[in-house]
Amino acid sequence: METIDKNTLEQRLDNIWKENENNSQKSEELGSYVDVETRTIRNAGIDRGSMASPGNFSTWRNTPSSGRYFMEGYGAGMTRLFRR
Repeated sequence: METIDKNTLEQRLDNIWKENENNSQKSEELGSYVDVETRTIRNAGIDRGSMASPGNFSTWRNTPSSGRYFMEGYGAGMTRLFRR
């Protein structure tokens, strides 16, 4: 996969979020998220390694400089996309 800069990455994730906004959910514990097919992420040219969020979800949530999005595998072929 191509290496993409942070702005391009976030624009692509913004587009995926908008396309799946009707599936978005929010909880006090997790914040806002959508569940999308992993291939949607892959087809946008994004690999999970390009998400430079440090460590795990808790670390990302408590580190303001880690970016607006965090991805986590969720079930077979699904990715949970979190957004601040």
